[in-house]
Amino acid sequence: MKPRTSRLLSRLAPLWAALLAAASAAFVLRRALAPGHTLASPDSQPLYNVFSKARLPLQFLGERCEIPCYDTLLALLFSSAVYNTLSYVAAAAAIAFAAALYLRRWRCPPAASVFGGLALAFSGYQFTLFNAGHRGFFLMTAHAVMLLVAIDGMIDEGCWPWFVIAAVCAVCGFRPQPDVFVLWCGVLALYALVRLVGRLRATPRAELARFLVRRAVGLVLLLAVVLLFGGPAIRHVATSVVAGRESQISQASGGADADEDPAAAAEARWDFATSWSLPPAELAELACPNLRGYDSGNPDGPYWGSLGRNVHYAENGGQGFHNFRQHTLYLGALTLLLALFAIIAKNGDQSPESEVVQSPESEVRSPVVFWLVVAIGSLVLAMGRYTPAYKLFYALPKMSSIRGPVKFLHFTEAALALLSGFGLARLQAALASERPPRRRLLAVGAVAVGAALALLGATLVEPTGLDTALAAMGVPDATARTLRTILAGLRLKTFLVTALFFAVGAAAFLAAGLSGPAARRRLAPFLPAALCAALLLDMGRAAAPYVNPIDATTFTRPNALVELLRSKGQLDGSRWTCAIPALANHPMFRNAFDRHEIFFADPLPGDPENIPQTQAARHFPTDRGPFPRWRFLGTRIALVAPDEYAAIPETGSPFVKLGTFAYDRGGIVRTDPRAAMFGALALRNWIPSGTVYPAWDFAPDAEAAWARLVDPEFDPTRRIVLEEGPACPVPVSPDPGRAVPAKETVDAKAGSGRRRVFETSESSPAGMLFVRQPFSDYEDIRARVDDKPAPCHRANRISRAVPVPAGKHTVELYVYTSPARTAAIGATLLLFLAAVWTLCRRFPSPL
Repeated sequence: MKPRTSRLLSRLAPLWAALLAAASAAFVLRRALAPGHTLASPDSQPLYNVFSKARLPLQFLGERCEIPCYDTLLALLFSSAVYNTLSYVAAAAAIAFAAALYLRRWRCPPAASVFGGLALAFSGYQFTLFNAGHRGFFLMTAHAVMLLVAIDGMIDEGCWPWFVIAAVCAVCGFRPQPDVFVLWCGVLALYALVRLVGRLRATPRAELARFLVRRAVGLVLLLAVVLLFGGPAIRHVATSVVAGRESQISQASGGADADEDPAAAAEARWDFATSWSLPPAELAELACPNLRGYDSGNPDGPYWGSLGRNVHYAENGGQGFHNFRQHTLYLGALTLLLALFAIIAKNGDQSPESEVVQSPESEVRSPVVFWLVVAIGSLVLAMGRYTPAYKLFYALPKMSSIRGPVKFLHFTEAALALLSGFGLARLQAALASERPPRRRLLAVGAVAVGAALALLGATLVEPTGLDTALAAMGVPDATARTLRTILAGLRLKTFLVTALFFAVGAAAFLAAGLSGPAARRRLAPFLPAALCAALLLDMGRAAAPYVNPIDATTFTRPNALVELLRSKGQLDGSRWTCAIPALANHPMFRNAFDRHEIFFADPLPGDPENIPQTQAARHFPTDRGPFPRWRFLGTRIALVAPDEYAAIPETGSPFVKLGTFAYDRGGIVRTDPRAAMFGALALRNWIPSGTVYPAWDFAPDAEAAWARLVDPEFDPTRRIVLEEGPACPVPVSPDPGRAVPAKETVDAKAGSGRRRVFETSESSPAGMLFVRQPFSDYEDIRARVDDKPAPCHRANRISRAVPVPAGKHTVELYVYTSPARTAAIGATLLLFLAAVWTLCRRFPSPL
């Protein structure tokens, strides 16, 4: 019998991997976890918004009818600033747990499983994306790898818990990062097919029918859960996300018309789709981190490579991005060496006493070949436009809409991390064997020694292209000399430290290949643990430069303009139009308003019109005149440059001047015009959130509705446009009369985003109560008038309208939550917990 500690390590290896990953990630991100700080991750929404915790459970269990994941609990327990960093720590732990569990199912020893899990959790591109935010990618990866575990369980055992776990992982993985998860699904489908074919070949003919029936029933259960709870997210991606991507492609093509010039349109689409391809010159960074600096905005080592550079940057005279990167591509020295050993070693290299690296069934020797193919194929695809192979991939249906081929590197990282787990398992088997594969061990040791020597020799070689890159980036000569010194020191340090970790790997393999049986037995308990520790040190030092903490107190600093508006009762339903080129795209400036749930409506200078913050504005063509969208969006305030503010007369304009302000260390302060950064204007003809319109237009379809809304003669203060519902009984006239505001008694925040209640006045006419942008576009919105069900029509394309009689009435709009679907979600969560409990009872260890 094994000692108690050994059994504990064996059974709980995935848990140890998760704990090590969490502790290591917390150490790497420790500066961002310090009191009063948070991680600077601009693509992560909680950085800007203090979201309503009361809304979170309803968001998942109600309006979207989706299953919450572990990240939802973190969002409920911690403040926005803490959650913003802590969620990446939890994601690293979840990814390490899932990868280690996968390797344990293939009977890798505990230390090898832990190593593979840590290698995946901290792989360079995978982990350092926290610098850009991309929270959804981290959540998606953990569920995708767990889905890989479930596929093995479904095929090998066919018991119902694995199908439930697979369904929940599919739903939770698709929601946060649908584009990459769809690609993951392609890899997972291929893996499932390979496993299934091998399993069918190993199943006796007499048991074949029973084998297929059990798995077919489980597959029906899986699809039912996925379609029921992932339906809203799938529908949203298939409509809004796909449409937005096509609009983005059209914007990027410069308006090239496929009918007028098919060749130019095809070339523009190709350029868009293959931007962010991995240049061949950057491949060296897979084995040595940060060769060309850190991320693009890091003054301690700005990135000067070509990843992210506009395709025709040179031909366009330096217009567009010169380069842009916020992560490293480093795979890890030890990860590469152990993956190489997994590839060249043989299954027969293990001794009979060791845990055999193979499936619980013997139909497949190991998945090493599969993951090798994935690693090579995804690396080729990541190079995008630089390889002919991507042309073939691009020609497949829908693949021309995929942007950024470098994202395929995620699959290279996953494949090599899992291969490194198999490699360490085979290294452990070699240490326990009386006849180890010396030639293979020495071959990998020689590769490691060669890599270390090559890196040491590279310290004597001057980097090529640095001066050209700095000049192209517009860096002045004096600054360029400083940057050249910084980057030279960075390269020297990088080469030396990476050479050290290759030397560690060389020592491990040479010791295993050259030592005698007694020495190998002494090495066996300590070498795997030493390699795990070296892996964390190596990947941690590569990720450390990307930790950019910011002062979280900027989220709570005062905003003089907001306080002014509150004192005048002018905040209800406000949107903002911003025309300050110097500040509009400053994230912390926008946060000064976002944290008060006051959002910008217009795009930033130079932004395409399909970015999220433009909302409905993305559908508008370029219009003439100042603030062309404010009336339609219900904007209350305009922020303009000081000179524009001074030029506006005090009387006779559609604006009321509120004063001049400046942005100071995260807050907005009132100041005199000489020190002003912007002026604030209140718009006189503001459309409140709830307004009764006595007259309206009717449009037969969406295209006709947009044509009416963008007509320069259309006045949104007097009419709205319905796409459904009754025609207006009031005869069309040039002046149907102004709309009458209604009092909103329960707003979106007070009602946790679930309901809005309005009260019309005694003087309100009969008509349509228009509620501007009340909820998400794909939600089931219903209405009640005086507690009686009432129709709820789509109005002005993005809003809702409810018919109301004349006089005083109470009107409620709410998100309808199907009791059956909510009950089904609760049942699925209970079923998921029962599935986990059943597997834990049936399999005390993950084997």
